[in-house]
Amino acid sequence: MTQYDFIRMKYDNKTPNLNSNDYKIQVEIKEDYRKTDINIHLFLCRFKVITLFTEHFPNENRIKIVDIQNSKENRNQGYGTIVMNVLFEIGDILDVKKYNGWLSSEDLNDYNDPEHRDRLIHFYSKFGFNVNIENNRIEKLYE
Repeated sequence: MTQYDFIRMKYDNKTPNLNSNDYKIQVEIKEDYRKTDINIHLFLCRFKVITLFTEHFPNENRIKIVDIQNSKENRNQGYGTIVMNVLFEIGDILDVKKYNGWLSSEDLNDYNDPEHRDRLIHFYSKFGFNVNIENNRIEKLYE
């Protein structure tokens, strides 16, 4: 059994313990020769509320955060925290030493929601990421 098989089994419709609501986690893994896509979906009552898209680079012990997709109605509900915690659990299984990614200019300059940038900085900072606005990068290292 590979580490990815173990992750698939561990997170097959796992229910986080949250206010007894009907939450479900689904982890989708697509293996490639260079990297593996690990997408974490959170469902509430069978409706997807957020997806965290990542890429695992096993030769570098690194996970790259590609995107987090959720609607404005689902912001500030704790869903991002749930999927990030699952990501770090998966990272522990895979012995990940570095998480990184970038913040899109659309996210940093959302004129329809000027507070979005501050929420992103707060979100990543609370998980220990260094957020560099000048070059739109986020990074978290484990020694």
